[in-house]
Amino acid sequence: MLHLITEDKQKQNCQKTLAKNLRKFMSNIGERQIGYPGDNEFVTMFKNNRTNLWFVAKTITPKKGTKKLWNAFGIFNKDIRSHNIVVEANIPLKTNAQNVAGFFAKEQITGRIYLLHTGKIGGGAKGVSKSNFLRTTTLKLVDVHDPNGKTRKGIVLGPIDDALVINEGVLNFANHVIEFKKAAREGSLKTDDGLSTENQFDDQYTAEFSGLKSGKRREDFDYYTYHGIIVDNLVRYRKGQGLYEGEHISNDAKIDLKVIKNGKITEIYEVKTSSVRQVLYTAIGQLMTHSCGKAAINKRTLVIPKSSPLDSDFRLTLSEHNIKVQYFNLKRTKHKINVDFLD
Repeated sequence: MLHLITEDKQKQNCQKTLAKNLRKFMSNIGERQIGYPGDNEFVTMFKNNRTNLWFVAKTITPKKGTKKLWNAFGIFNKDIRSHNIVVEANIPLKTNAQNVAGFFAKEQITGRIYLLHTGKIGGGAKGVSKSNFLRTTTLKLVDVHDPNGKTRKGIVLGPIDDALVINEGVLNFANHVIEFKKAAREGSLKTDDGLSTENQFDDQYTAEFSGLKSGKRREDFDYYTYHGIIVDNLVRYRKGQGLYEGEHISNDAKIDLKVIKNGKITEIYEVKTSSVRQVLYTAIGQLMTHSCGKAAINKRTLVIPKSSPLDSDFRLTLSEHNIKVQYFNLKRTKHKINVDFLD
């Protein structure tokens, strides 16, 4: 269970850890101009060593509004004078209101602290909103509890004490926001799915991690933070297998990956980061529900880590319902997290 960090001093300590570990995979590129509505300023910018993602951080004390720990991200371009912010993961001070999108939360058993984002996306373009982003992204929400007994939801970007994972998580999140805003600008957002933004996400957290011992819980929860990375790699893996004429790959909040041919879904994939029984019950239900009434679907695939073997009754069930299993392994290198799909 995740618990919201509410005290300013602890938030500031978390911010120091976050900034330090993000910068481990970045280089200082000096003072750069950042533009935002109504103003611009020069700030010290850091750029990811593997990509063009930039990061700036400082404490902002506005004359009006919320004092906050500012974490801004964007795409660096050496040929432009002023850089625009793609997304922010700011942490509010003196308050825990959700008008600021970022927050820290601690996992109660392992004690590990994570950076999360509410999914509130700004940008001004038509269609750019939290509700539309949450309807179209495959990034998952988890529940976070505050001291008042209330619950909020957030997208896990990664553990702040792991430099590699938090960098990969932030980069993956930023890429999702970039693609979302691009679709909004091009008028290609598809948000008429009838889903409620409050209930569309299967909250795997409780089912996957309750009852696990501390070490195993930490390992499996870290797999959960990789969900978006796994899905993005699955898209590339499936494209690498080849597509027939008229086929293309898509995904949304309901389906992690789908292949569409001439307007009809022919393949669906569900990614899970564990194979505990309740998660498999959910996965099988999702695959069957999303394929019900869609005669063109000829392939249903459950995607799970190789470290999670299936019990015999599930192997039988999957076989009877013609659900294939795609295993994957996560491998950490010095500078990157690799996802290997096993043939």
